[in-house]
Amino acid sequence: MLTADNINVDFANATNILINYYNCIQSDILDNKGQWEIAELISQINNKYSSLLKDAYGQIWLLFLKQGGLNTNDNIYHLYKTYFQDRLHQYFLKSPFCNRVYKKPLGYAGDYIMMKYIYDNILQGKDAFAKYIHHFSTNIEIAQAVRSRKKYIVDKITNLISSKSCHITNIACGAAVEIIDSVNNNNVLNNCTINLLDSDNNALNYIKNHISQIGLAEKNIIINFFNNSIINIITNKTNISNQDLIYSVGLFDYLSDKLFSFLNKGGILIVGNLKSNELILRSYMELLGEWLINYRNEKDLLHIASMLNNAARISIEKDCYDIQLYLIVEKI
Repeated sequence: MLTADNINVDFANATNILINYYNCIQSDILDNKGQWEIAELISQINNKYSSLLKDAYGQIWLLFLKQGGLNTNDNIYHLYKTYFQDRLHQYFLKSPFCNRVYKKPLGYAGDYIMMKYIYDNILQGKDAFAKYIHHFSTNIEIAQAVRSRKKYIVDKITNLISSKSCHITNIACGAAVEIIDSVNNNNVLNNCTINLLDSDNNALNYIKNHISQIGLAEKNIIINFFNNSIINIITNKTNISNQDLIYSVGLFDYLSDKLFSFLNKGGILIVGNLKSNELILRSYMELLGEWLINYRNEKDLLHIASMLNNAARISIEKDCYDIQLYLIVEKI
């Protein structure tokens, strides 16, 4: 039976380095509390420790891989994950975001509230240390890549509807922050019909409660809410057709000719997926948060697109971190 005695000494030492950083952060907060406003204090702490923490978590992942622990069903994986959590959760779970990531109150990672934490990007937590952990967690590169989705999709919608009314479908829409913002705060959307589909009815209710009914009426926007999964679309249980834009940037595991067939000629299908690289702190979100992501690279996305017929123009776009990839499929 594997126990903590089987933990690689370099991994154990790297874990202790992280613990020391967190203890130093707590000490620095106590020493400087009262000298700055909370936002300035968090900024000072972040300037001092952010790079150190990222480097340490990156080293943890490399050491973890050397132990052959990438298989989530393997005993080695669970040994190292448990060891790491037992020592770091006392810090990690203080962040409201990280606490929700790990505990998954709705039963899955990436629910609309978790994503709202990332999009809102405001200081949250019971004390200064918790606020710092929250700030660090919602500003690591993968979180910034997720946050960039909003502007990306709004820009795509703007380009699409600059000269016409249109039909848009968002699959696994979550909080649909890009739609809420477009309706409430600018004139991007006009004369549009929007289908928002999510398996979590709480996410759809959130949108209904935060979107401006006046804005919808003034801009002649119709929003249809569907509380079901993509399977319902593929099997014709949810009827959508003649779409100008179909997109999913949060959860999408496969593509099909059926979905492609719902596009108008010239319509665009956008599939977002995260790509694993050295900037992603997998030891942070995966080992501590148990947030498992199906990473794909450009080749993987192109392979998915190869299942479509030849009547498509296919390309890939990415964010500045080379983390958030977008498969673009245009019906020609």
